[in-house]
Amino acid sequence: MHISIAVWLLSAALFVSPAFGQAGVIVKKGAKAARTKAAVQRARKQQVDRLSAMSPQDRDRALAQLPPARRREMERRLEQYRNMTPEERKRIVDQAAALTPAQRRAMRDGVERMNRLPEERRPLVRQEVARLRRMTPEERKERLASAQVKEKFKGDEQKLLADLSESLPPPPSQ
Repeated sequence: MHISIAVWLLSAALFVSPAFGQAGVIVKKGAKAARTKAAVQRARKQQVDRLSAMSPQDRDRALAQLPPARRREMERRLEQYRNMTPEERKRIVDQAAALTPAQRRAMRDGVERMNRLPEERRPLVRQEVARLRRMTPEERKERLASAQVKEKFKGDEQKLLADLSESLPPPPSQ
């Protein structure tokens, strides 16, 4: 459960808003220097750690740049992140670092699309993403083609789930 929450936390905090500093995860247009994988991993970890370690006033200033609903969601996710063990945090950051640039873009786009869903539909879609996250790519395809998913989710939600499924990292090893 913590993994799926953290993947969403990371996708929202690292890939959506430049309000969270210049850790290098969001590269400005025209940037010439490519970062090494290790540098990007360090930057992501520092960015999440910095948000988590900020004073409430500093964090509020950073979060104030977000729309109210996203701010509430980020605050909830940050609290969950702070409650994780260092090992869980490291595993999550490592998983996010393993995403390709295309997967990161897809996650960012997915989070933005998720935030545009009606408020009452978001928890259902998030639960399904968490379920998909625990599956292999083959199991995900089978699940998305199932009658259960087709009955439970509307066309745009099914498309969102399929798109996110393509960008999800492999399931965590048990």
